[in-house]
Amino acid sequence: MTTTAYDICILGAGCSGLSLAVHLIERSRRPVRMVLVEPRTAYTRDRTWCAWDVSEHRFEHLASHRWSRWCVRLAGDDSVHHSNCYRYCHIAADAFYTEALRILGAAPGCDLWLNTEAGDIGKEPDGFRVQTSRGAIRCRHVFDSRPVPPRDGTAAVLWQHFVGLRLRADGDAFDPSTVTLMDFDVPQDDGIHFFYLLPYSPREALVEATFISHGTHHPERYERAIESYLRTRFPQHSFAKLGKEMGRIPMTARRPEAAGVPGVVRIGTPAGMVKPSTGYAFQAIQRSSETMVEQLNALGVIGLPSARSHVATAMDRVFLSFLQRHPDRAPQVFFDLFQNVAPDRLIRFLSDTPTAADYLSVVSAMPTLPFLKEAARLTPVLNS
Repeated sequence: MTTTAYDICILGAGCSGLSLAVHLIERSRRPVRMVLVEPRTAYTRDRTWCAWDVSEHRFEHLASHRWSRWCVRLAGDDSVHHSNCYRYCHIAADAFYTEALRILGAAPGCDLWLNTEAGDIGKEPDGFRVQTSRGAIRCRHVFDSRPVPPRDGTAAVLWQHFVGLRLRADGDAFDPSTVTLMDFDVPQDDGIHFFYLLPYSPREALVEATFISHGTHHPERYERAIESYLRTRFPQHSFAKLGKEMGRIPMTARRPEAAGVPGVVRIGTPAGMVKPSTGYAFQAIQRSSETMVEQLNALGVIGLPSARSHVATAMDRVFLSFLQRHPDRAPQVFFDLFQNVAPDRLIRFLSDTPTAADYLSVVSAMPTLPFLKEAARLTPVLNS
């Protein structure tokens, strides 16, 4: 196999890899030769990214839907809120992929190796050597978004896992003005369980069965849950399936592990870009991509920026520990959080852009004694 030379090699061309590549192309002070190594053979509408528009980012013009109202449901009670400052924005994967691939395709010296598996990374005097199923790559910088097994083992970590169906109803079934972020009015016998509903129009929506537990379920379990939910919530309607997406997100606030080879920079989920308590990552990925390009321009080297503050990480650790030990109380805790925290304060907290007052507001909405006990139990971990 031949060896190809580049300035930059990005392992994984999903959200984090493509975002970084676009920022490098558009913001680097000098042209870079770059290759992205990706095992998939093609790009499809395989997922959805949502975030509140708390800050501008490169891909915000791709948002196809924006909502200013949302609700959380528990025991027949709807907690409905709205914001005049922030909107909940939806970006479909196919729109993001099309935009990123267009920019890559027009940039000289940028290659995308689809259907290619990345292997070992070796250190060399002037950079790195990356083995792939297509041949070796020599480069100055390596960014690695490949999944990393949890240090404590998969079974010890809480996972947020889900299947979503894009559906078309036979009549007006959905309220397109309001996102259902969490509907807990469903059985809780398979771990923490809720439904997420993005209404695109009165007749089309993404309906997602989401679980938080230590393991995932058989694929049929999610779709059975969706069918049951639709029969209960919309008994007068039938639905046609337009598409499907699925995923699982590790809910861990442990400090990301350094790459096995010094100088390799982890990006995406392995770099801690996912907010552990919620699963949101898109905004953090955009901020980190922009910061890394600024570092490269100024210093010629890159250190991965932290996705969130030490305070936010400590709060996530306490919250996740509480969920692990008291999963039966999770629906009420989430409901109270949305019910009792002012919408704009909660949005900034969930988006990792909180003020000190936002932190205090969130803390005051938590069950005080149980969370203080959890924090005391975790004190050695929080100080590490």
